[in-house]
Amino acid sequence: MTLTMLKGLAGFRNLFWPCATKPSLTHSTGHGSDLKMLGAMFAIQQSEKKSPPRFVAAAYAIFLAGSFAVYHLVANGEFSSILTMAQMIQCLAFVLLTIKSLSQGSVAGLSAKSLVLEALAFACRLSSTTWLNGYLPVDASGDFVYQAVEICSLCLVLFLLHRAFVSHRWSYEEEADSLPVLPMVVASLFLAALLHADMNSRPVFDTLWMAGLFLSVVSVLPQLWHIHQTGGVIQACTGHYIAMLACSRALSGIFMWHARFDITCVPLVGSFNQAGRIRLVCFNTHDRALTRSGVDCVLPPAVARCSMLKFMFRLLSTSTFELFLVRGPGGFVAL
Repeated sequence: MTLTMLKGLAGFRNLFWPCATKPSLTHSTGHGSDLKMLGAMFAIQQSEKKSPPRFVAAAYAIFLAGSFAVYHLVANGEFSSILTMAQMIQCLAFVLLTIKSLSQGSVAGLSAKSLVLEALAFACRLSSTTWLNGYLPVDASGDFVYQAVEICSLCLVLFLLHRAFVSHRWSYEEEADSLPVLPMVVASLFLAALLHADMNSRPVFDTLWMAGLFLSVVSVLPQLWHIHQTGGVIQACTGHYIAMLACSRALSGIFMWHARFDITCVPLVGSFNQAGRIRLVCFNTHDRALTRSGVDCVLPPAVARCSMLKFMFRLLSTSTFELFLVRGPGGFVAL
């Protein structure tokens, strides 16, 4: 047990800033890393043979039933529940990622650094939303469902991190997951302290919530870097995961567009509401980052054949608001 814990702690050494590792006597020729890579490739090949379509279908069915119940029975059809729906779709994305990891028996293809950023983002947001109401949906789903879904997502992310750093560390592709994330964390905290809103009227927790928003935006970058480093091929469940993230961000962006005038802050320049604008920019940037980063990705056949999933990937390559709005003489108008 002690040896397992030490191995897990060793995984965090190069987490925030990669550094060169000293070669050991048994791996001085590089054969150890070659064997690790071959083992990861074999795990991926085995996972393709044991793909779990029934579990994926069950996850979608449970989500659809749950979202229908929340929208009609809890939120009573209120528009603000779209924010809760977005969090439920994000939770579904992590469920699909967990199904992928469990079915293939490894964490090959996953970026642990991306998951760490997601965990930090959830922790920052939950520090505010579990006891303050400033950033919650105004309908009944904001009383407990929204927070419960985010806690479930955080638990799934922590479970995947445990597999990456402890139980299935042998399959973690550390060489490919080499994008430094410490500058992203520092920049997110700095910008949040500078640009946060005042919906809670508590500067510390307003800053933490905004930091969570920034961290969730940059959290996709290590995963994209990992995909690029491993050849740019997206496995089936990873494709579902990315598509669900796109849908979640699109719904959140639509809600933020409608609520842009309700977000208040202490202006830094004149009467310019920087908090409302920066939230719109964040959801826009997240969508653009997934396909405008120069990473060429190959979709799996199962995803490429599905019209709905292709539409989700279209959300990734197009600004959220460009799908629903066009610029007219007097500004943006709905299509």
